[in-house]
Amino acid sequence: WKPSTYRDEVALQFSNKFFTLPQYTQGEAPIPLHKDIDPKGILTSVAQKNDLLHLPDNSVSYYMKQDSSNSKGTFQLCHPQTIQNGFMVEAQVSFLVFPLKDKRYKMIRRLYSIFILSTAVETVCH
Repeated sequence: WKPSTYRDEVALQFSNKFFTLPQYTQGEAPIPLHKDIDPKGILTSVAQKNDLLHLPDNSVSYYMKQDSSNSKGTFQLCHPQTIQNGFMVEAQVSFLVFPLKDKRYKMIRRLYSIFILSTAVETVCH
């Protein structure tokens, strides 16, 4: 594993695969790909032609803080397109590390959800 860079700084990238091969589903039922992710159904069509499945583990949830009157606030689901440069976000992630041969390891980074905590930075800049 090699870290990514952003503006000459070390960065971590997180993403999810849209689909899983049937042999890796362990009997888990597929779910439809959300229309925000695949509005024209192109990915769904490719998946069906290639026997790929979209599972809950392939999904990422997006939330936006609704109540800023207290430090906890409440969160509601939002569209992924809501997130803009300058927003303060929190990401729920996990790291899975698997041993390989010759004292090597493989690290998988998994993105579960993104929470928009504040749009104040973006608002001030524009």
